[in-house]
Amino acid sequence: SAPLFIRPEDSGTPDSPTLIRAVENAHPVISGGVAVTGWKKGCDDPRIAKELRSKIWVAKAPSFGNRIVETRQMLVDGNKAQRAAQFPDGVMERMIDFNPEEQTIIIPASQIGNLLNARRLEMIVHQRWAIAILRVKSIDVRGEQPVIGGEKGNSSFCLTNALELLDQPGEWFQEYPSGTIYYYPRSEEDMETAEVIVPALETLMIVDGTLERPVRHIRVEG
Repeated sequence: SAPLFIRPEDSGTPDSPTLIRAVENAHPVISGGVAVTGWKKGCDDPRIAKELRSKIWVAKAPSFGNRIVETRQMLVDGNKAQRAAQFPDGVMERMIDFNPEEQTIIIPASQIGNLLNARRLEMIVHQRWAIAILRVKSIDVRGEQPVIGGEKGNSSFCLTNALELLDQPGEWFQEYPSGTIYYYPRSEEDMETAEVIVPALETLMIVDGTLERPVRHIRVEG
């Protein structure tokens, strides 16, 4: 529930290092995650396609430090789930143009679909040397435009983080402010027994020394 804190006084020596190690025959895991439990099958939210509502599982987000966990990652039986997105994992589309001064991006209108009223919608943009995660303030449909090439038309994008986009096995979405989590299980997953983990800590270990009093000769085993 808190980072492992290692200080100068925890230091060992070259001949007798400080060991942080597993008990014999044990396999402990240092984790900053908490479990999501109480999954129930089916939902009637109109933002999800009618034919998929019976396949969606819903659970309340866990609390951590007296607050609902707000998460951008989720693991099911050790496998990372994908946040609800308009394309399958690894697939993206080319934008048409962007204007950094106006903070606007033009994309094909065919990619908008039913997202005009989507709350908390985000756009992931792959640029030459960076990946940007942008919060979408508003969408303005101005008709279909041809895709162009060149400097501004080559960045790839994908819209994500909307319940309207939850349509593929392995995708999930968290609602705000309720924290409710929606998940479309993969065929091999049984949500009645699955271990679902979301991260609550950003830092697992803190090694806090100074130039005058460094931390030295610490070993972690097993």
